[in-house]
Amino acid sequence: MKLHLACAKLIRGALLAAAVLAPGTAPADTMVIDNVTLIDGTGQPAQAGMSVAIDGGRFVTVTPTAVAGDLKGRRIDAKGRWLIPGLMDVHIHLGGPQNPDKTHDQGVQSLASYLYSGVTTVYDAGNDASFILTLRAEERAGKILSPRVFATGNLVTYPGSHGSELAIAIEVDSWPQAKSALDKHIAEQKPDVVKLTLEERGWGSRPMVPLLPLELMENIIHYYNAHGIRTTAHTSSELRATEAIYAGIDSLAHPVIQGPVSDDFVRLMAAKRTHELVPLCHPLPITFADVALAERKDGYDIEARVRTSAQTGVEMEALTAVSVAALTIYDMVKAVDKAMVIGEIRLVEKRGGRSGHYKA
Repeated sequence: MKLHLACAKLIRGALLAAAVLAPGTAPADTMVIDNVTLIDGTGQPAQAGMSVAIDGGRFVTVTPTAVAGDLKGRRIDAKGRWLIPGLMDVHIHLGGPQNPDKTHDQGVQSLASYLYSGVTTVYDAGNDASFILTLRAEERAGKILSPRVFATGNLVTYPGSHGSELAIAIEVDSWPQAKSALDKHIAEQKPDVVKLTLEERGWGSRPMVPLLPLELMENIIHYYNAHGIRTTAHTSSELRATEAIYAGIDSLAHPVIQGPVSDDFVRLMAAKRTHELVPLCHPLPITFADVALAERKDGYDIEARVRTSAQTGVEMEALTAVSVAALTIYDMVKAVDKAMVIGEIRLVEKRGGRSGHYKA
């Protein structure tokens, strides 16, 4: 597929991004916050003198205070204050995974402190299951003041690998023998997003540890996905992160920390986000992704090539890779020319799959 970048106009839209209080903790009455300076999360400049109406714990109206006189509800004058979307901390280990002395009350206090600091969603990426899952249940029942809690409960790893020493891991070493342990995890802990580890360490002063075999990892990922559960992976190197992506992992638990990443890895990450951007698209095990840029007299051509081992096409992944690359170029040079246009995105060739060979 190709994309042609030339001179023309750009039409841009904006969508308000906002978060609400945790379920069960929102006030029942309607509240109107007046004269606040709003950062809406879309990249637009801060907007002073805004009114935000909240009804039943949901943001229902955002408008300038000058025209908000008809809004009903308890008024709060927030002049001199700022309002931002709720923050998300998507990698925590509440109370510390190695702390056997943590208590339920300490967990409640910690969650309240997140909310006080503006964090309205947290994801616990591995913990004592009874500790974190009890707190998750209380949050969802509205019994505690807390951000939304998502959790894996126990993480999944290979015997002796990263995480196994913390006694918070489900250890599996073969397939299909692992299914019984995974079934128990799903039934008893109901993980929101399952965390796996693909890590052999060996960097810095850390000794080597056994590594989760890739074929086993792929089976585990597909098994959880088949039960409607997404997965995330702990990796520290670009190599292992790339292998996890090719195995079908839905997300990475944190950035690569062993040095800067390559351009190829950035392009691969863009292609893997297709299912997040396009409704009804699903994550696929991508085995190859490449994006090439060619300069033309009046712009640039961008071509993406994507392959998969799955029994389906990857047209959307290739189209997404091209689109993200084009948006990246625009972002880098918009200070010089805001009149660029992105166009002529199309499928050039497709091979394999039930629909056969296609060539434009």
